[in-house]
Amino acid sequence: MADKQSDAVHYLQFVVTGMMETDEPDLVLIKILCGVPVHQPVKSGIEISQEEVKICKKRQWLSVLLKPIK
Repeated sequence: MADKQSDAVHYLQFVVTGMMETDEPDLVLIKILCGVPVHQPVKSGIEISQEEVKICKKRQWLSVLLKPIK
């Protein structure tokens, strides 16, 4: 799997949950949204810089929209 796809899964998961590490079974919906096959393993987490954290936190509206489906 391309590292960029794996990173995309974790960036989106961070925007939604604020977590930089997530267990594989909890990434199913995020994988689907990122076009990653559900059975395809991804790395266990991602290092996010402070600048990237600031950018992601500005987009916290996404977590409000997705909260009802958690």
